[in-house]
Amino acid sequence: MIPNSTNLTGNAYRWQFCLAQLGIILFGLALSHRFYFWDFDDGFIVYRIVENLIHHGEWSYNLGQIHNASTSVLNTLLIASIGWLVGDVRIAAHIIGSASLIISGVLILSLFWKRVGSVLALFGSSIAIYSIAYGYTWGIEAHLFAFLFLLFLWFEDQKRNSWFIIGLLILTRPDALVLFVFKVIQSWLVTKKFPTLGIFQTLIILAPWIIFSLTTFKQIFPDTLSAKVWQGRSGYWGSGLIYLKALFKHLFVDDYIKTGLFVFALAGIISWLKSQSVFLYLLFFALTQQIIYIILNVPGYHWYFFSLDLVSYLLLISSLAWLGIYLPKKLTNNKMISRSIFLVIFLTLISFSYKQIYSDNFAKDLRNESYKKAIVFLEKQESSSPGSLATLEVGTIGYGTKRPIVDLVGLASNNPEYITGANLDKYFRNPAELVLLHNPLWHFERSLYDDLRFRILYKFKNNIDDPFFGMQYFALTDASKKLTSSEVENFIKINYQPYLLQKNFIIADPSIDAVCILDQINGQLVREPEVTISKNVLRLSGWAADQKNINTPPLSLFLRFIDSGDLFSFPAKRLRRSDVAKHLGNDGYEMSGYEGEGSILDLPFGKYEIWLSQEGEAKSQLNCKIATNIYLK
Repeated sequence: MIPNSTNLTGNAYRWQFCLAQLGIILFGLALSHRFYFWDFDDGFIVYRIVENLIHHGEWSYNLGQIHNASTSVLNTLLIASIGWLVGDVRIAAHIIGSASLIISGVLILSLFWKRVGSVLALFGSSIAIYSIAYGYTWGIEAHLFAFLFLLFLWFEDQKRNSWFIIGLLILTRPDALVLFVFKVIQSWLVTKKFPTLGIFQTLIILAPWIIFSLTTFKQIFPDTLSAKVWQGRSGYWGSGLIYLKALFKHLFVDDYIKTGLFVFALAGIISWLKSQSVFLYLLFFALTQQIIYIILNVPGYHWYFFSLDLVSYLLLISSLAWLGIYLPKKLTNNKMISRSIFLVIFLTLISFSYKQIYSDNFAKDLRNESYKKAIVFLEKQESSSPGSLATLEVGTIGYGTKRPIVDLVGLASNNPEYITGANLDKYFRNPAELVLLHNPLWHFERSLYDDLRFRILYKFKNNIDDPFFGMQYFALTDASKKLTSSEVENFIKINYQPYLLQKNFIIADPSIDAVCILDQINGQLVREPEVTISKNVLRLSGWAADQKNINTPPLSLFLRFIDSGDLFSFPAKRLRRSDVAKHLGNDGYEMSGYEGEGSILDLPFGKYEIWLSQEGEAKSQLNCKIATNIYLK
């Protein structure tokens, strides 16, 4: 396992390289052991596709649906192949992730060995695979992509043909088309010839999938990217330059140690440029990928930072090597010091590996554990009702059931998104038999839950209590029921409290220290200054607090609708908003959420202002305007 590119001479260097490889292999195995029970939620979407592929010969998430929800072709095929052999697709995915992790470490070790020496090569390869493992992407294609990209760099370093590896990278993740363009340009500039043969070799690798995908799905690539672009534009994942904000937060807010390392690592770019290092391929790819994501303005999912994080750690090692040239020669050329540091790093890796492999200290995703518990409970309670299930998180939940799944985000199943409310007419033409939602509700779920048709057609069945991610589910009462206007009106009168009317009401002045935010009206995000609503039921939700009396529990909370001096009101209730407390860094905002609803069937037509008012124990008032220009039609 000693690549020729290391130019090793002498037994001393040879045994050092063998020891380094042993340390990386054991360290990779220890990291794999640590994450043996950790699976990314989206990975379970792939696992379900693989199960259908193995047992039914269908590349589909829901049997009978022509829809490709897997971003990675190669990762799916590898999981299917190994899963068929070992009989467990989840274990197959971890075998691929573990092997990719270990080989990535050996490749980094080889590439760095002749460039920065044994100490930094061993240190760099170990922190690189540590960052890969703790990137929390087990189950999806990230590890495989890192391995193939590093293999491409090794082939380039050896001056070998690497075009076929680019084809495998594109099959692993379509983002690798960026690398394909870089390679074409580089070959053209160096040879002064268009690389026709190389392009042909890449296309030969891609051709079988292109033919299959075109004939099966009528497209080459899956719909995952277009779905992410839609998410970025929807407003449900934030506003403005959401990806750029997430990237800035990732680099400069979440982890200050990473920030320092990232800034220090910039010196390595000079080293790579001067030496025209093959690592420039990875650097240019990672930067271009981030620019494209910023332009597309997709949500800032953590796995989109994967390549950038990896190249940052590799740059760090080159920066340390660059810094070494300014150290005294007596220190840098002292073999005893170098070998001692090398052995310290090696023994540290061995010690960590030994402790981890012989322990039961496994990393677990608490969200997934909650979802597993929820779907087991639901399946036990509804074993006699084999119909479809609508839910928001379709990875772990979908893998735990054989039911057809209706993905409310519209990614995994063959339906449009339902979270904004724009497509709910289609949903209610063929509603799912069961609906599994979070408790308390996530804002993604309110559009469906707050739709009057949901309230009429579904009945609450059970809460699934959990300290981390509580759930609740509902069952369809009658799928064939036709909702006439009179039936809807009667339902409202029976189930919703009407507004209270006060004439010539004068509301108190706005609270100086109040923060009042209106998130949703009837389940839909408030994104425009003017909102028009129907005269049936009004539901408002958001968060509000008196910043001077954050922890004062309210005795009453009212939503007040003011029009022409008259006041129409109905009571609201407080809700837990852990997201607000986390975002503001103050637990006092934990119960800052509010929700109010009531019948407005008989409310006069017109334009309204909506105020939120509460009275606390100390008689402190919270009065604030949460909306203006609400029109009834």
